[in-house]
Amino acid sequence: MHQVVAQTIHLSIGYSKQTGGGFSRQKKMGRASNLSQDIFSYCLTILHTHDSGIPIRSIPPFPF
Repeated sequence: MHQVVAQTIHLSIGYSKQTGGGFSRQKKMGRASNLSQDIFSYCLTILHTHDSGIPIRSIPPFPF
């Protein structure tokens, strides 16, 4: 089994149907990692930077 690591984190957020739209952004980590806490931290950074406080409808899963 291979150790899969990521260096670029991509987050997509869809807003409610009443509001429409959403955003999709990516951020490169300083080093490649497969640790959940590293990836989650970068996801939170993206969310807090680009979220406008509108109710979130969906966070699409990553296709593995």
